[in-house]
Amino acid sequence: MTMRLILLVSLLSSIINTSYSQTEKEILESALKNYRNILPDLEKRAFKLIQKLDKEKREPKNREFNRYSFIIIPMFELKKNHINYEEGDFFAKNIDFDKLYDDFTAFVFKDTIFCGSLHMSSYDNSYFSVDKLNAYNTSAFIALSNLVRQIIKFNPDLVFYPQSPLFISFIKDGQLYVGTGKKQMKPVDKIILIDDVIKLDNLFIKELYELRYP
Repeated sequence: MTMRLILLVSLLSSIINTSYSQTEKEILESALKNYRNILPDLEKRAFKLIQKLDKEKREPKNREFNRYSFIIIPMFELKKNHINYEEGDFFAKNIDFDKLYDDFTAFVFKDTIFCGSLHMSSYDNSYFSVDKLNAYNTSAFIALSNLVRQIIKFNPDLVFYPQSPLFISFIKDGQLYVGTGKKQMKPVDKIILIDDVIKLDNLFIKELYELRYP
């Protein structure tokens, strides 16, 4: 009887653990699906801003769109109760991947060469490159370039901000990561599973709550 009870408990534990993993996996798979659906529109918005910025030189033809590629970094809302995260849970369910802010960053490549970044939102569009805002700030552009290289090397399925541009985050192979260091537009110190970061840093959730946007 005791052995049967042990086996039953073990089986239930296995089912619960499997369900736990599948639940997180389902959330992240859904996030990727939503992102891929909106990605073409975000890329077109980015290209239109490039056309506007380059108008003084020459207006890029629509056919030149294929010469450009982008790393699009959207910003998703955090659910209101994310501050109540408890250790042992998984943080992915606290991000509302169905709610996208009209605020995103695009790292821009032309003919595979990194040439700057766009920030687009309903209230503020800006451009950062050697030719534009960075004309007298080469060190800042180099730092941004290093961040781009870091992202390419990590090769995530999705880069995004969880309601704050200070916490660059990633989905890769069905897991959720965050860049530690909190240096906006600069290489992060490390890229770590977000749940491990929370375990190591008791203040992470509080900081995320206090620095959330807007």
